[in-house]
Amino acid sequence: MKLRWKFTRKATVKVVAAVGVLCAVLYCSPYFIPRTVTVPHELWSLAYSPDGKTLATGDQFAIDKPDGTHGGYGVGDLRLWGTRGSIFGDIAADPLTTPYLGIQRDKYNPIAATGPCTDIRFSPNSRYVMAANPTSSFGIWDTVEKRWIYHRPLSQVIMSKERCAPIGFSADSSLCYYAVIQEGKPTEVQRKNWKQPYQTDIIVQRISDGVVVGRLNDFLKDRVWPVKFRLLSDSKTLACLTNNDGPTTGDGPGLLKLLNITNGATLESWPIKRVRQDFSASQDGRQFATTGGNNGRMIVFNRGVVKPSVVNIPNGDSISHSAFSPDGTQIAACGWGGDIFVWDAHSLKPRKIIFGFDRFAMGVTFSPDSKTLAVASVLSVKFWKA
Repeated sequence: MKLRWKFTRKATVKVVAAVGVLCAVLYCSPYFIPRTVTVPHELWSLAYSPDGKTLATGDQFAIDKPDGTHGGYGVGDLRLWGTRGSIFGDIAADPLTTPYLGIQRDKYNPIAATGPCTDIRFSPNSRYVMAANPTSSFGIWDTVEKRWIYHRPLSQVIMSKERCAPIGFSADSSLCYYAVIQEGKPTEVQRKNWKQPYQTDIIVQRISDGVVVGRLNDFLKDRVWPVKFRLLSDSKTLACLTNNDGPTTGDGPGLLKLLNITNGATLESWPIKRVRQDFSASQDGRQFATTGGNNGRMIVFNRGVVKPSVVNIPNGDSISHSAFSPDGTQIAACGWGGDIFVWDAHSLKPRKIIFGFDRFAMGVTFSPDSKTLAVASVLSVKFWKA
């Protein structure tokens, strides 16, 4: 009887240990084993709505030529996916809607090379979405009424020679801000140095009726190329990344500037030797991260601090995009090599490296509760527990 009890006790301990190991594996697996959602076209950007119920992805639909050969860059679409909670990144199998940014995509057209949808902004109430291609189409989508409130397809852009860029929404979601960028007339010196001036006007538009209630002409007085804008959470400060060499040069010198949205006054600015295509801002607007070009670095700026911090990428990978977690504790970045890097936002010490894709990753974001990390690559979105 005593031996039998001893055997039973050992078996019980083994069973309990096995269950504990299994629970630990199940708990930790989302940190290392992602949930993968396959999408039909190349992804170039993604963003969560503030309420966490929608995931927006920006893609690129390549149009073939009449002879069947590849037509190069196609039109960019905005896809809105319904989520079932942020845990493990569970999203619906099919998009809720696919608002169409470009021209008719069942016909090849040489000027249809609008490029991918690379810029997405949600309103604070999660109802409206602004999206744009790099140099062409732009629109504001109403997710409730499922229609474009404002839409500038490629044909209008070509006729007006204007490019629109999303900025953001007011805190009550009643106003939207976007930039209209036009080529200016170069001086003789600029022409000799292949420099092109740009005029950037900030448009303030009322959502309810589409009326333009404000326009700040020539907002960027230095007339350089604005790479990207972000309206900070106070709805008063505009962060802008500029490239002195224009849109065709990916590694030109530039500035990261903080401007007053009402009068264009410069609040703070930091010079950058090599400007890439993106930057991110923390939820409180106190911290910013830019990619460091093709040199395996990310540069982090703090308000009130003149000298930025340089974060070296462990494997020397080139960073394409970055994102701050909404709770302000983490910075994530994805690279051209397909890896994902996560740092502590305060100490900038590395927290983990995720070997996510065998090809380049083009978008990274956190869920609103900071529990899920979503990363976009060519034909899929992967979700890890943050």
